Amino acid sequence: MSLYHTTPELSVSSVFKLRPEELELFFRRDHIKMPENKGERRECLIILERIGWQHGLVDSLATDQETGIIGDVKDIKRR
Repeated sequence: MSLYHTTPELSVSSVFKLRPEELELFFRRDHIKMPENKGERRECLIILERIGWQHGLVDSLATDQETGIIGDVKDIKRR
């Protein structure tokens, strides 16, 4: 079920709090569709809840919800 918990912690020096492979979990077809069993939730909603919903996602991606990525060309390319 939850692949989100199987990835190791990021280093403290990392700007981002989500790995690319963790971000991919949001877009997997089997994580987006409604679960067949009553009472279960979509995996993408479980991940969002664990990271703090919208504000947690924005913080995890080191961005701003109003302005997006702020930085010079090199910084934006790195992201």
